[in-house]
Amino acid sequence: GASGALLVVTVALMVIHGVRHDRSGFATGAARLASLGYATPGTVIAVGILITVGLTRDWTGWPMGAILGTTIAGILYGYLIRFFVVAYGPLESGFAKIGPNLEGAARSLGHTPLQVLRRVHLPLLRPSLLSAAMLVFVDITKELPATMILRPFNFDTLAIEAFRMASTERLD
Repeated sequence: GASGALLVVTVALMVIHGVRHDRSGFATGAARLASLGYATPGTVIAVGILITVGLTRDWTGWPMGAILGTTIAGILYGYLIRFFVVAYGPLESGFAKIGPNLEGAARSLGHTPLQVLRRVHLPLLRPSLLSAAMLVFVDITKELPATMILRPFNFDTLAIEAFRMASTERLD
């Protein structure tokens, strides 16, 4: 859950930072398209990942199934697709609170966009980053369908263990 939350929040931060600096219709549209994963059931995302892995192997001959199919990387990729918008929302509102004057001042002092992100934005976004990480972590720990389909053998999460105990009627 923690590694998934870290991955999703990091990618959402980089996308928001890129959209903020690009400001083109393509970047904004791509970010909105990426946020459709939350409306899609986890089962559909997991099956889509497995189909894509199979088609990639057929088209290219690369063994992508060994990398993404039923591995931790596959689960993390599924979580990234599914919960991207959960991290995107708090970070977008956190960026909206930061005035463009702060960024302009840092840029006029000779900082690159990544230095502005590291030295100006990250300290100001600390509460938004924490809330985004907590929201994604909670959603990941509750996600059962995608985890059941994409997990490696003998890899159980809290949701899978609770499901197993409930199905054997050992959970009160």
